[in-house]
Amino acid sequence: MSFAEHRQRLYNSLEDNSLVISYAGIPIHTNEDDYYDFEVNSQYFYLTGLQRESTAFVAYKTAEKTTEVLFIEEPNPRFERWTGKMPTKEEVSAISGIEDVRYTDSLEGAIGGYLSRFRVEYAYFDLYRCQMSDLPDYNVVMAERFEKIYPHVVLKDLHTACVPLREQKDADEIEKVRKALDITRQGLEFVMKNLKPGMMEYQVQADFEYTCRRLGAKKQAFPTIAGSGINGCMMHYGTNHCEVQDGTLILLDLGAKYENYCSDITRTYPANGKFTPRQREVYELVLKANQRSLRRPSPGSPRAI
Repeated sequence: MSFAEHRQRLYNSLEDNSLVISYAGIPIHTNEDDYYDFEVNSQYFYLTGLQRESTAFVAYKTAEKTTEVLFIEEPNPRFERWTGKMPTKEEVSAISGIEDVRYTDSLEGAIGGYLSRFRVEYAYFDLYRCQMSDLPDYNVVMAERFEKIYPHVVLKDLHTACVPLREQKDADEIEKVRKALDITRQGLEFVMKNLKPGMMEYQVQADFEYTCRRLGAKKQAFPTIAGSGINGCMMHYGTNHCEVQDGTLILLDLGAKYENYCSDITRTYPANGKFTPRQREVYELVLKANQRSLRRPSPGSPRAI
């Protein structure tokens, strides 16, 4: 399934006279001249296949047709000298399947044009927020700005509309998930090969992440957990600064991210390569529970079984 088909699935679920406005997001400063690693908005990626910051996607659906426009930064040779080549209209069109590609300096004018020339009843933005204390996402900021300018348009949540679609992976997505899992497997095998008492937890983490990067996974699905001894009992331990002691276990909760698709695997190994009798007893119990649970899932079954 292509990204164009992803978009069509979305349009099939939307009301007529709906405007979709999706932003990739913007880079966030860490200090004066550096940025955090950029993470593209999930809905934007699902609909376009692009991972470039400061770009946007707009679509307008009526009963007769849906128009689509992609907005990217205009390539600038001076900036490219510092940060590398910027994508061209032709390149992003080939990835996304969107023919109408314009530069971001025309984005606000295009949105205003839809509102002034057509009947827009609903505007879909990604309004997701994990908890009240979170700072608003860039998409939320732009949605609030839109609502002030066009109060007669009903805001709707693009996140809620896209998530059910994203839960059903197509063949290409499944292949990328499998690739992420295979890279994770090879990373764990490298960890087992090199694991020994006296290592630091961060060295175990480094062995895994080195393998992932070497095999083409540019990022981790989430921060790697490498908790030895009592640290392995903490659900989201992430310090990874202790020494791995002889006779202890080390819990690894980790996963590679490949082309924006993630894996997530948890494994526990004996530091010296051999379980104690008590460790093996617990291992066998957990293994049996895991094998039994694998026989239970089926389409439509609840997640907690």
